[in-house]
Amino acid sequence: MEWKRSKNHLIVGSIILIFGVIVFEVFDLFALGFGLAVSGLVLIIAGLYGATKPETELRLDERMQRINEKAGYYAFWIMVGTTGILFWVSIYFPDRFRTVYILELITLVGIYAFFIIRFYYSRKGFK
Repeated sequence: MEWKRSKNHLIVGSIILIFGVIVFEVFDLFALGFGLAVSGLVLIIAGLYGATKPETELRLDERMQRINEKAGYYAFWIMVGTTGILFWVSIYFPDRFRTVYILELITLVGIYAFFIIRFYYSRKGFK
């Protein structure tokens, strides 16, 4: 394992995890404390995962970098379109959606759109 490469992830993840536990226990803010604790734990796990990989597997080649850029671009515009559609739906049907549901839906649409488009371009290629 190469600890030099993931030392920052482990330190920052530990700080966020401890801060999340403090916010959860001392200030009784359940959602914020739990979210920070989970984020810190995920960052620690990502650091450990990155430390176990060889250097050749971490670096993206030009093709994958271009695919990620293109998928991110189109996923962003899909999210903007979804936001516009949900905005107009919330105007015409104000009791249909709550803001939390709209934000969850936009986030999920963006994440899934990115992965689907990335999968599509990795199979098809790009021009």
